[in-house]
Parts: sequence; C-alpha cells; structure tokens
Amino acid sequence: VLPVSYTFAPQRICARLDALRPALAVHLGVDVRAARIGVESTGVNETHPERADVDGHVPAPGELLCVERPAAEALRTALDVDALAADARTRRQ
Repeated sequence: VLPVSYTFAPQRICARLDALRPALAVHLGVDVRAARIGVESTGVNETHPERADVDGHVPAPGELLCVERPAAEALRTALDVDALAADARTRRQ
C-alpha cells in the first residue's frame, strides 16, 4: 500500500515494475468516501489537480505519472473485473 503522493508513489511503482517485470499488476482504487475497495478496470495516466496529495503537493494539469503516455489515453483491462469481484464476494460469504 502506497500513500497518495504524486512524487513518491510513481517513482516507487515504476522502480518496482521495472525490477519485477510482472505479468499482471492490479490497482485497487481506494477513495476516502467509498465504503469498500474497488478493482479498477481502466487506468488513465493523469493527476487530479483539484486535490493535494499527502505531502500537500498539487500537480499541474496534465502532469504525467510514471510512463510517457498521453494523459488522455485510457488503458482498459482485458480481465473480467465484474466476474473477479463477484467471485471475491462469493468466497467472502
């Protein structure tokens, strides 16, 4: 689990991905307003300039994170996230 730090988290994540070269990485989106953890099905390489991170840093609009990919380009998973979530709910019961 990484803190929401626009400086620290991308550096740490990129270093780990470069070192480990995983076949799969799962990002769990956690929102302070959420009642539960959600598995994200789409990733967008962008910051949220309306929100400061834990360090008080407010990123510039369009500031890229980690990889050199246009911020507007969304990456969608081929995994059936809904089926994974349903399976996790079933196993929890």
